Amino acid sequence: MSIFDDRVGLQPVSVLFLWAIFLDMIQGASNILSIRWAFLGEVVEDEYCTAQAVMKQIGNDGVGMHSIHLISSRRYRDLSKDVLVLQPGSPSRLHC
Repeated sequence: MSIFDDRVGLQPVSVLFLWAIFLDMIQGASNILSIRWAFLGEVVEDEYCTAQAVMKQIGNDGVGMHSIHLISSRRYRDLSKDVLVLQPGSPSRLHC
């Protein structure tokens, strides 16, 4: 097997990782915008403030929802492995 695999495309994990990075970048960019308030010495309610608030909201909520999705999907996967399904013809008791 070579490092240059024939499979092309993004894996689902790659998409989730890139989405998390994108949301974190939005959140970080909104925090960088706070430099203006430091230089002014006050917070002025204008379009700049509204844009920063929207970016913070999207970043914070997006990162939170992404984390909830990862936790819930991981928990569901773990639970589905623990479920024992008895198929026809399978032994009725488990022998360990």
